[in-house]
Amino acid sequence: IVVWQDQRNLNVGPDYFATDLFGQLISGASGKPLWATGGIALIKASRNQTKQILAFDSASNGFWMCWMDYRAGTGGASDIYGTRIKSDGGAVWSAYPTGVAICTAANNQDQPAMCLSGNGMVSVWHDARSPATEYAGSIYAQKVFPDGALPVEISSFTAVATGEPGTVNLSWTTATEIKTAGFELLRQ
Repeated sequence: IVVWQDQRNLNVGPDYFATDLFGQLISGASGKPLWATGGIALIKASRNQTKQILAFDSASNGFWMCWMDYRAGTGGASDIYGTRIKSDGGAVWSAYPTGVAICTAANNQDQPAMCLSGNGMVSVWHDARSPATEYAGSIYAQKVFPDGALPVEISSFTAVATGEPGTVNLSWTTATEIKTAGFELLRQ
């Protein structure tokens, strides 16, 4: 499969400079395209989708893909999205036709990478959610299960100093937890 940014929907609606992700499956035997002439739209969403990464999934004879996504449109910040693609180019997850949001934290999430992991995909990216780390940033990762589910979706997280040196109380709320046995907290 070959995937590219495509501007064929340019000048349509409010997304004047929008780029979508299109793809074409090429026959390994003949080198000829197997999908429609000019490729097919894999991801059509507002604003830009870019820096796509692909992996072939031999178990399903399809593909996993993650990318930088600007659909939120907040100050030009990018997020990380992902999807699964059937061998005919259709979306595996009909509930997520424009991909599943892997990370939509504040500021930029960029430079995605990924690998297949037994029963799913692990997406890794550079994350500048903390303004103090805009250029240095941190590396984050998220597991995505074959059905598009994320193991844990955190809706809030706070850290409050207790007054004792080196002691902080952490508190969080999860919106969803799938196949999660617990949490491991690490200090940097």
